[in-house]
Amino acid sequence: MTLLDHYNDLQTYSDFQPTGFDAKGLHSDDIGPARILLSVNRDSDCLEQSNFYCALTVLGGESEHVQIHRFGHWGCGWFDLLLIMETATDETKEIAGGIACSLADYPVLDDDDHSAREQGEADALWGMYSTADRIDYIRRNRSQFNLHSYQDLIANCRGRYFSGYASELIR
Repeated sequence: MTLLDHYNDLQTYSDFQPTGFDAKGLHSDDIGPARILLSVNRDSDCLEQSNFYCALTVLGGESEHVQIHRFGHWGCGWFDLLLIMETATDETKEIAGGIACSLADYPVLDDDDHSAREQGEADALWGMYSTADRIDYIRRNRSQFNLHSYQDLIANCRGRYFSGYASELIR
């Protein structure tokens, strides 16, 4: 299967329906023929966000042929669609097909970006915990922490940073 075949397997925007209660291809006459590579919404996790924005970067950012369309939605609040316009070059379509193919084999486009997003979310959440809650979490999940010194323990307890397993904290 070629990369263009993978691109052609992407859902067309005119067939897109966020839920069974929504119309297909809302505003498709205004948007024009396009295929949906990825989407994110208000409730997207770090993996979905990472893949969406890494794919956008690999595609060279927004352009006439690579567009993000944003919609308000009654269920999820909002969603963004990463669209590849049918007028895109074969090279752009092959890149999009390559991204789709890559995600079919392994669910993460960029491990470093995904880890950084998880760590950022964990640090923000950790900062919202009270000191007592942080100490309790560390006691209950000691195996997650690789504390190198007493200062490292104190910094974790005071919420300066989180050095445990980010993916476990943000579940």
